[in-house]
Amino acid sequence: MTTFREAALAAWEAKHGGTEQQARAAIEEILDGYDVAFERVALVPRTSGVMVVFADANGVHLAASRTGQAAWQVSLVVLNDTGDWAHVGQPVTSLDDLYERIMTLPEDSPPVPSVLPFKAGEQVTNGPPPDLREWQGKVYEVLQPHTTAAHWAPDVAHSLWREVAA
Repeated sequence: MTTFREAALAAWEAKHGGTEQQARAAIEEILDGYDVAFERVALVPRTSGVMVVFADANGVHLAASRTGQAAWQVSLVVLNDTGDWAHVGQPVTSLDDLYERIMTLPEDSPPVPSVLPFKAGEQVTNGPPPDLREWQGKVYEVLQPHTTAAHWAPDVAHSLWREVAA
């Protein structure tokens, strides 16, 4: 049996098929052929469009977003105090522009969450930003601090975990 949330997310992803590949291509265009290893962190549905957040190994986050069928815009993003993705300045237009913005990020930027595999016996916290764990192909965020346990897996302990679109 599917929940309303699962059905809505499946329908949304079907509507935006190919979104991740298009967003990745927009970022690669800004990187001007420079080979950077980066992974998707979050697929963020917006009321008027979509945002896909990617991170490199150092935790620098770039987001590719668009409204409707408009062109993709690439922005540097950070997590704000409420755990939402916030753009840092205007969209990035070139590799030089991106370099300049990364070099001017404040040293006290909010910590960047990493998506780690779920395992029992570790301390997790709700942040900000909340810890993220991957379990059975889905990403979950911590709702309240606790020590993980096998019988409190993210897909069954709904008071401790919430699935996120990632």
